[in-house]
Amino acid sequence: MAPLRSILVALFTPWGRLPQLMFIVLASIILCVHGALQLYLNTHIETLEPYNVYSIGQLITLWMLFSILSRRFHDSGNAAMLLVPFFAMTFAAYMFAIDNWKLAISPFEDDHDTAAWFERVRMVYQLIGFGVIIMALKDMGDEGHNVYGPPFGAEKKAVRHARAVDTRTTEVPRMAARRVTTTPVDETELAPPRHESHPHDGHRHFEPRRGRITPAEPAGRHHGFGRR
Repeated sequence: MAPLRSILVALFTPWGRLPQLMFIVLASIILCVHGALQLYLNTHIETLEPYNVYSIGQLITLWMLFSILSRRFHDSGNAAMLLVPFFAMTFAAYMFAIDNWKLAISPFEDDHDTAAWFERVRMVYQLIGFGVIIMALKDMGDEGHNVYGPPFGAEKKAVRHARAVDTRTTEVPRMAARRVTTTPVDETELAPPRHESHPHDGHRHFEPRRGRITPAEPAGRHHGFGRR
């Protein structure tokens, strides 16, 4: 069972995916709420203002239907771009019907006809919406990932997996650099070759002091050892 947070996100965000069973449950609940709001508005038309909590609630349920319809098409690998103009026209039809709602109780016959015309237009879009819902139920969802992302409820797992992969890819160069820096280096191989000095090569030449033993001469050749 998907967590409540994922369901709430699916009701208000049209991107992502939604399985068939979850779509049936959510669509049934939204349609029942939408119908109950419409029934209450029709029975209290004389006491309510055109824009009230119930009419605004109907507009919110329209957006919820658009979101889950878009996710349902995405789950089967189909694009939902055609839903955008249909939702815009349906939303406009509802707005016109709400604006002219009070005309239904006007004493003039022409106002009654205008309100009835807008109500018929809204009913036409409602029937088209039912057809779109049936189309969304026709195809089964794709198994695993598709072009619209992971399956519903697996978004967090996909994010954790991506972060783990990213962490591993960044740790590998660090470990390699750590191995390179901790490898012992033979300093004799890196040291420059010793340059033997010569009296005429421009380097300073030190002559051994007389009476001192130097590594170049044996001690037996200096008879005045220790004398000044």
